[in-house]
Amino acid sequence: MHLDHGRNLAVAASGDAAIAVRGSWGTLAESAFAKLLGRLVVVLEPGWRIDGFDTAAMPAEAVDYVIHALESE
Repeated sequence: MHLDHGRNLAVAASGDAAIAVRGSWGTLAESAFAKLLGRLVVVLEPGWRIDGFDTAAMPAEAVDYVIHALESE
């Protein structure tokens, strides 16, 4: 069974936020779906520079950023 783009949507919809770690088109699609679903998206550097996506230099920084943002909601 092939889920194709549906898999990307399912991954994006399954969390409260997304941290994108070096990826290709699938990771970019998942990040875009997450943003469209109103999720916070943090890109681990080096990574894409896209308006609306936050960035973090280190994995721990990305996780702390997401946790703090979700606690502030």
